[in-house]
Amino acid sequence: MKTVRASRRFLGALGAMATLVVGSAFSAPALADGGIPRGNGILFEPGNPAHIVIRSIYWGLFEERSGTNGFNLLCSQAYGGRALVAEDHPTVVTLGGRILVANDFAGLISSDDSCEWKQIDAFNGESVETIAPVDATGKNFVAVTVQGANAGVTSRVYSSADRGDTWTRLKGTLTPNLSISGVAVAPSDPMRIYAVGVMIDGGPRMIAVSADGGATFNMLPMGATTEYDATQVTPLSVVGIVPDDPDTLFVRANGSDNPGFVLADELWVSSDAGKTWKKSYQPGDMHDLPGFAFTPDGKSVLISGPGDGIQQASLADAVAAKAGAFTQIYKGAVWGLTFNDGKLYAGNDDYGMKPPFMLGVSTDLGKTFSPLLNHCNVSFPTCNAMSTMTQVCTEQWTRSGGYKTDYVDTCHGGAAGSAGAAGAGGASGAGGTSAGGTTGGGMGGTMTSVVGGADASAPNAGASEAGHVSVKSGACSMGGAPSSSSASTMLMIVATATLGAARRRKAARDSG
Repeated sequence: MKTVRASRRFLGALGAMATLVVGSAFSAPALADGGIPRGNGILFEPGNPAHIVIRSIYWGLFEERSGTNGFNLLCSQAYGGRALVAEDHPTVVTLGGRILVANDFAGLISSDDSCEWKQIDAFNGESVETIAPVDATGKNFVAVTVQGANAGVTSRVYSSADRGDTWTRLKGTLTPNLSISGVAVAPSDPMRIYAVGVMIDGGPRMIAVSADGGATFNMLPMGATTEYDATQVTPLSVVGIVPDDPDTLFVRANGSDNPGFVLADELWVSSDAGKTWKKSYQPGDMHDLPGFAFTPDGKSVLISGPGDGIQQASLADAVAAKAGAFTQIYKGAVWGLTFNDGKLYAGNDDYGMKPPFMLGVSTDLGKTFSPLLNHCNVSFPTCNAMSTMTQVCTEQWTRSGGYKTDYVDTCHGGAAGSAGAAGAGGASGAGGTSAGGTTGGGMGGTMTSVVGGADASAPNAGASEAGHVSVKSGACSMGGAPSSSSASTMLMIVATATLGAARRRKAARDSG
């Protein structure tokens, strides 16, 4: 069964990659290697808003903490992943800045300084599928493991009260053959635990509910099977529990990304602790819906996606699944979404946006954003030569097709004032100054766009062809997208993913 679960994740990543490559050839920035770095998730250290961790499906984590010069890339290999494959690893930041990553068969991986990474050996070799905070202290967490055997799979829930150093298996048991993919604890009641997953072999979506801190779990179907296509890959995650109501929660069902079988995500809501469910929102065809947040006053819900921008609804209307409840308040593509200290943070991929950003902050509840990070101003962390980071991530940074060559160097490539030497788009749209720009290491400031001859989202846009962006504080000037993959490589990826579609659907039924 472990092989099946690994196959499902790999094929899912391959299908997503093929979709990305095909799209890149015609409408999005084309890449020489890997996928676009973007802010899929945004995390803050409890009590320390200066420590920010951006979770990206490709490449790994982007982190800024005290003592660093802006954001550093922490490549996926540091915690047992693959930087060039689409992988979504649940991640938390603890009090004191420790990072914990749940990485399937690699287990639970931790780092206190972002340089040394180690596996926490507390789960008897079981795959660690997901992790979540119990409260806002940054000390208490829950994690779920899934162990495969010839007879099926067994999911177990663990808890830690010491930032992940030690873990205790909770007494409550979950239904056999239930593959858990998401867990969360109610902010107003740390004894209320929700875990969501799918029965293997094409079974229904299920939710495990505990009102006693995991001593017992009540198993409930998450909606009628007639309301969704159970044959599709639909990992579930609890995206939000109403802060002052432990009975009301929102669950995201992630639609399939297989070429030819792409389905939109779904947002489901329950106001009676999982007994009954309503579909609160479904984005447009083939759209993701990764972002979710409650407004600080608790009166509204925000959701976001690359095709839907940011949508807002009153909490009452979202819970009632009222038709037309959500209204778009921001048109730009957005992935991650979170509030911190009253400010709204959004994650993106800073291509084809105005203003562009990988991480942006809003003080007007999402109507406008000020950029905090783009793909240019990323560095490699300064670590000991024998550290995990130096040993396993240097190659992902420096090699041909690595992050530095694909992203940082394309931002800084081409001398200022030499616009037009490599293409027609070197000058600004107004025909004025060079788009080459200056470079620097600073962060923050206000980004202003200088539109070049070709749009940054145009296929095969080179460093001197695409529109450039400069940070007034001197961070960097952003060049065009990295060069495209060869057509033969592209076709091979697509063909491989297409041939694997049937296997992936079988894997979905086997592993949930």
